Amino acid sequence: MFDIQHLSYHAGRKALLRDVSLQARPGELLAIVGANGAGKSTLLRLLSGDLTPSGGQVQFEGQPLSSIPAPMLARRRAVLTQQHSLSLAFRVRELVLMGRYPYFQGQPSAHDHAIVAEALATVGLSALAERSYPTLSGGEQQRTQLARILAQVWEAKRGFLLLDEPLTGLDLNHQHHTLDVARTLVQRGFGWWPSSTI
Repeated sequence: MFDIQHLSYHAGRKALLRDVSLQARPGELLAIVGANGAGKSTLLRLLSGDLTPSGGQVQFEGQPLSSIPAPMLARRRAVLTQQHSLSLAFRVRELVLMGRYPYFQGQPSAHDHAIVAEALATVGLSALAERSYPTLSGGEQQRTQLARILAQVWEAKRGFLLLDEPLTGLDLNHQHHTLDVARTLVQRGFGWWPSSTI
């Protein structure tokens, strides 16, 4: 569970977030909806640990988020950001396999590869597994990134997904499919926390 109490964040003198308190539990889909510049991405970056709060606190499973070792946290929550710039031409399968890094030392196992295959099938990209990521359409790239974070927390009990604008670049059919994936994971006990611009 995420427990956020009186959270604030300042960039210089500007307050990007002020006195935000809420809880998010596994088995819930909690959407953050607001206009551009409302602080949605900032809130998700605070929850992921990428930013340090100016005030207040974020706890995850009863512990301060900052006290949880990164490898342990990576096995419980995954983050999908808006920007996905890559300078190397990874194959789709290789990129999704990156989600398994918290689980293996040196070389991935057959089990890791099997989870990658399941994650790709879940987002409908099995046929593109050997394609170079930069050759994909924007929507296909977004689905590849979704598969990566699914592979990261595939076996987590009470896992969380923090998603910043997860439907961006997807056509209507794939938007509906992504929401179906969300519903399935929530039924499995995941917390699914997307942001969306209105």
